[in-house]
Amino acid sequence: MSLLARAPHRSPTRQSGTEYELAFVEYLRIQGSVALGVDESRRSLIAGEPLKSMDYVVLSPGGNFVVDVKGKRFPGGPPNKPRRVWENWVFDGDVKGLLRWGEAFGGDFQGLFVFVYKVAPEVTFSGPVLDLLEIDGNRFLFRGIRVAEYHQRMKRRSPKWGTVDLSRDDFRALVQPLSRLLCDPFDSRR
Repeated sequence: MSLLARAPHRSPTRQSGTEYELAFVEYLRIQGSVALGVDESRRSLIAGEPLKSMDYVVLSPGGNFVVDVKGKRFPGGPPNKPRRVWENWVFDGDVKGLLRWGEAFGGDFQGLFVFVYKVAPEVTFSGPVLDLLEIDGNRFLFRGIRVAEYHQRMKRRSPKWGTVDLSRDDFRALVQPLSRLLCDPFDSRR
């Protein structure tokens, strides 16, 4: 997907879900990847242990993934004091859950965090940006990180809330435009 693809207005294909998940579904439709949405209303058990559900199972030329969609705004923070940081925090249970789901599915399935950033209208980019999609007047940027790589470099963000994140440098080193993960079977980091 080049600089800015515009998606036609469509009725959502999945009635439940956040605007970030709905944007992800539209992105996948445009990319031609196959996805199965997961009913998150009930926790699953693997070996008797409750496990957070993934959001989607995605089959693509670049690999097969169990996906957790993480919706974030850019810039983040309150409108009067925006933070121009690409937030990447997740819950510790998200990491553990996707690692376990990847193992349970076996074969070539991997856990994948998909960060869907809703980009504010005033944000400009200095050049072409892969995987920037406009839907109903909102711009969404799609980025992905393999959960196994995230797990290796994550650090505790908040013990109280059970959150983890990556340093700015680690995030830059690991994050990729989502199309490179879904469409490029020759990704050298695979």
